[in-house]
Amino acid sequence: MQQLARSAASREDRAITTSVLSIVTPLLGHRTYGELLRAAFADSDRPTPCHPEPFNFELHWSDEEEAAHRDGAFERQLRRWSHKMIETPFVRRRNLDFFPLRYELGTSYWARRTLGRILRTQRPDVLHLHSQAISFLSLDVMRRIPTVISADGTSYQMAEQQLDEPYRWTFAANHALEHLAFSRAAAVVAFSAWAARSIVERHRIDARKVRVIPAGVELERFADIARTRAALADGTTRILFVGGEFERKGGPLLVRTFLERFADDPAVELHLVTRAAALPSHPRIVLHERVEAFSPEWTRLYAAADLFAMPTRRDQSPNVFFEAMAAELPIVTTRVGSAAEVVADGRTGFVVARDDEALFADRLTTLVRDAGLRRAFGARARRRVEEDYDVRRTSAELAAVFTAAARMRPE
Repeated sequence: MQQLARSAASREDRAITTSVLSIVTPLLGHRTYGELLRAAFADSDRPTPCHPEPFNFELHWSDEEEAAHRDGAFERQLRRWSHKMIETPFVRRRNLDFFPLRYELGTSYWARRTLGRILRTQRPDVLHLHSQAISFLSLDVMRRIPTVISADGTSYQMAEQQLDEPYRWTFAANHALEHLAFSRAAAVVAFSAWAARSIVERHRIDARKVRVIPAGVELERFADIARTRAALADGTTRILFVGGEFERKGGPLLVRTFLERFADDPAVELHLVTRAAALPSHPRIVLHERVEAFSPEWTRLYAAADLFAMPTRRDQSPNVFFEAMAAELPIVTTRVGSAAEVVADGRTGFVVARDDEALFADRLTTLVRDAGLRRAFGARARRRVEEDYDVRRTSAELAAVFTAAARMRPE
């Protein structure tokens, strides 16, 4: 980033309106990030305290061209090749079908098609790509347009979370493509220090062009959370889980823990916001399918909850942690990805080792049984998110990166 700053300072100081074209993959938490950016930069064409230098921000989903050509024969074959998993456990545990590579190349192809269509009619000052995988087939465009890549993790971290050491070689092509993308970028935005370390140390990217800027959260959506929670209080303690991929996010462990510790307690409920999942029949395990982020039902579930639990197995930088903290909820989770950076163990929640199921159950039980501790943790969590993860602050930092990158353009 010092290099970007020097480049910016070398130019004549004048008012600049920077045009930013953002391409974001619409997968799960990445879609939430895209929606946050759209809201944060909705009025970016005029100066504000958060964005003193105006710029035009335009966001597109990376699969727009795929949606437009979904019925073509080639498109069907490409989708079959890139999305087909071999479910045999022997293959899955060893990544012998190279599914992550095929999937990322498929998504990169459609991102490139989407980008190509847009660039036929406009030339932005800065290109923003999230996440890095969609840039793999756009490296030539990155030569012409200064590009900012944002990433919540790297392929090295993915391989380490998914595979035993002897089989991590199957990610070699992913590593090589990521390295090319990060090297070509004008700047790299990492969602966490955990991700930034991997980008710098494993991909050997100059630390001066890597910035840690979390995705953030819109605090305004939770402005009345305390009053709403008080109105919904009825003596029941509600545990909330929000995660699209139930297995990966640790849903089965949470359900087992609930049945072992609270199955006979009429004052405790478990609410699961997720896709269809095979669940045991229990009157106080409630599945909420098809709940859209930021919808009234989504807000009500956060307001009705007393604590948030997600013993995730594999993860990068989940947005739900920021949402739970904004909703004044203590969190119980596992030491996976950037969780230990976000959740202060023993102050805003509990973070346990991924495989320590007994300790996870004990920590969850502690918070279920101690309302005072829940309130103390939740209040600290809210203060923490106000200080560090307010999207007005994180978007201002991102805007500064965009502006600096634009000024690297050759005269």
